Amino acid sequence: MIDAVRIVLPPLLTAAGLVAFVALMVMAWIHLPFWAAMLSVPAAMILLSCAAILMSAGIKGVLIGTYEPTVKPLWSKFVWLNELVNGVYENIAGSALQPMLGTPFAVFGLRLMGCKIGRRVFMDTTLFSEFDLAEIGAYAAVNYGATIQTHLFEDRIMKADRLEIGEGASVGNMAVVLYGTEMKLGACLGSLSVLMKGEKLAPLSRWYGIPTQPMPALDQAANRRGAEPCLAAAGVRSRLRLAAPADRGPARPMPDAVPARRGVPNRHLAEAA
Repeated sequence: MIDAVRIVLPPLLTAAGLVAFVALMVMAWIHLPFWAAMLSVPAAMILLSCAAILMSAGIKGVLIGTYEPTVKPLWSKFVWLNELVNGVYENIAGSALQPMLGTPFAVFGLRLMGCKIGRRVFMDTTLFSEFDLAEIGAYAAVNYGATIQTHLFEDRIMKADRLEIGEGASVGNMAVVLYGTEMKLGACLGSLSVLMKGEKLAPLSRWYGIPTQPMPALDQAANRRGAEPCLAAAGVRSRLRLAAPADRGPARPMPDAVPARRGVPNRHLAEAA
């Protein structure tokens, strides 16, 4: 039954939004001058986008409430309800958030879903699942297509836990951050990398690869020089003096970073290049 609702509900909500948009445009065409009706188009789209995000947050609040670290069997009511919530989010709220990526409005939408996100965060992805388990510090950058993965299925068991992306940290394009991880102050995860569960990245260190490994010392120093001005502007200058990049053995050269979409650079990778 829950699976049937998961399949049917997102298209129904999408159709309802389309009908509402057409109805608003017809009303504007009838009651407003032509120029005012044209100006009402973006206003109607913004209104319906906000309604879609609020509706998705409401469904999540009713069915799940607040996510907590958990271990559940694959065939359980919690997993089915979680799939329903994620289906609604991906089709309704995720679609509404897409045009807002790279702006502060995307962060506001994710906060409504339950994500803990600090101020002045650059957000260019909607790939979240258990929203309340993700914590992102101020001045961090989560770049294009990055996946914030707060659960995994292991031997037909769903395991979900918290993850933390620290102040001024940077997650590269199309990178994956798994649960149980922590990126410290100003840490940088390269594009197309996977931060495996349980790993912690030292302050101002730079990592890449699948699984991740530290960059050579020269690149670590370049990342530190590139990150310090941003972190100092964020009011964490005192912690910069205490932070030191990790030195945990040799690593092969980093491949070229994947260019960001829409001309938005992967901030720390671009400055270190």
